[in-house]
Amino acid sequence: MEMKVREQYHVGAMIKGERIAAKARSIRKRTRSVKQNGKTVRRIFAKLTGTAYCVIESQPAAAYNIGDSLKAEIINGIADKIGSIKVSAKEGTSRHKIQTTNLNGDAICVIERPLRYIREALASQQKN
Repeated sequence: MEMKVREQYHVGAMIKGERIAAKARSIRKRTRSVKQNGKTVRRIFAKLTGTAYCVIESQPAAAYNIGDSLKAEIINGIADKIGSIKVSAKEGTSRHKIQTTNLNGDAICVIERPLRYIREALASQQKN
């Protein structure tokens, strides 16, 4: 059985898994309490901006495979736990460092805004 890895770019595309690796120019995280099955659960929200990239690393949900990824200008993520945000010295320029983190425990990532060149391509197709 061959696993087909998908990379998605369109608005609303999402990936689910137990652990998702994330890279972006800027990562902001905040904590909120959410009602889930009648209980209040603490969830952590992350907003990845500036050519963000997410990939499933382990235990994907049904209909997803390890290696499935998202690439967009803005990606929203939700998880039970988000690791510390690290600045990568090897990637990006001296001014535009790349930040990395891991979303752990029932993690979900959704594209909010696609890459600019994909938005422009879709707009030109709709005009024709």
